Amino acid sequence: MSRRRPADGADRPAVVAMGASQPGLRRYNERLVIDAIRLSGPLTKAEIARMTRLTPQTATVIVNRLIDEGYLLKQELRRGKVGQPSTPIALNPEGAYSIGVIIGRRALETIMTDFTATVINRTTFSYPWPDREQVFDQIATSVQYLVDSLGVTQRGRLAGVGIAGPRDLHGWETVIGTPPGELANWRGVDIRARVAAETGLPTWLLNDASSACLAEMVLGIARQHRSVLYLYIATFIGGGLVLGGQIQVGAHGNAGALGSMPLQRRDTGVPPQLIEAASLYTLRAALGGDGATYQAAIDGTLPADAPEQAQISAWVDEAARAMAFAIVAGISVVDIEAAVIDGVMHRGLIARLVDAVRAELHRYNDDGLVLPELRPGAVGRDARQRGGAMLPLHARFAPSNSLFLKDESGEDAEFALNID
Repeated sequence: MSRRRPADGADRPAVVAMGASQPGLRRYNERLVIDAIRLSGPLTKAEIARMTRLTPQTATVIVNRLIDEGYLLKQELRRGKVGQPSTPIALNPEGAYSIGVIIGRRALETIMTDFTATVINRTTFSYPWPDREQVFDQIATSVQYLVDSLGVTQRGRLAGVGIAGPRDLHGWETVIGTPPGELANWRGVDIRARVAAETGLPTWLLNDASSACLAEMVLGIARQHRSVLYLYIATFIGGGLVLGGQIQVGAHGNAGALGSMPLQRRDTGVPPQLIEAASLYTLRAALGGDGATYQAAIDGTLPADAPEQAQISAWVDEAARAMAFAIVAGISVVDIEAAVIDGVMHRGLIARLVDAVRAELHRYNDDGLVLPELRPGAVGRDARQRGGAMLPLHARFAPSNSLFLKDESGEDAEFALNID
């Protein structure tokens, strides 16, 4: 999904990081300029200088160099304003390429994006459950196919592979109908290292819901909010947490793991988790496990008068109650501005969920709390894959260091996310 450039005179998101004109900071300043354009759309040199707080002379030198190197390009003159016509500078789609992989519980999807994060190619491989060796073999095959689709020069601009995947593929076997023990060999596997070895490309890894959150923060709501609780609904529901404009990963990579949130206390037994009330596997079960009907419900092609609409409505009500509880529980711990709900479903179903959650939120006693603004996500079905594809691009081209991941050498490396 491309981002529209703000209309002339509209407020632009401020680039908080400050540039510097001293020698030796060339790489940082280049990244700062790229980041400003990525998050704001095409900018004139004067606007770039103002947003990055570089001197006009330094900004001009950097922009010209990045144009010569193929990362930026000039657009048509902007006319009709007071003063001399100005030339907007945009990202060159051919400036870099990246591959994003989502390892799902029902399918593996691999995409190729250009420098503007636009999807230009993809592959999809479905399975009843993620068999480990089959998944790694298919990743290698799919990545090679995407690499081969590039020209020789384009391959030299490939930034790497970003993987979005659950950290617990070995879990919840009975929920997705996997024979007992089939997923046990995922436990303890270093997915990043294995994919790097299989593909020979620099590789990064991030939790799938956090990857979706990353895509939303860059391509969707971006800098409109500095603190966000993010919920993404797929086979299982997951979450992400943004504080101070940066995605949080936590001590064990589980920050924002809303799917595992207990819903209530029980005197006996194990409390149910959000995953058991607001995930799509529960909708599929409610529809009798019929794959065709389920897919039509997800795609929005199920007729409005279909009898299965009653099961969909019941699922929406139950999921909304559970998500509203999770949001209220979340804001009682971390004060946030907005909650965002997105998923692999069609936009109409997302809108129904948002409306239902909003109604449920107002049933809570909010004394001492400030309910967040509730918004539908803007990226949708491809959020996890596109977030994965952003990992190599941010590692190479973003100026600030905010996520701590493993780089392709396996060493601890600061990973740039800059969404401030």
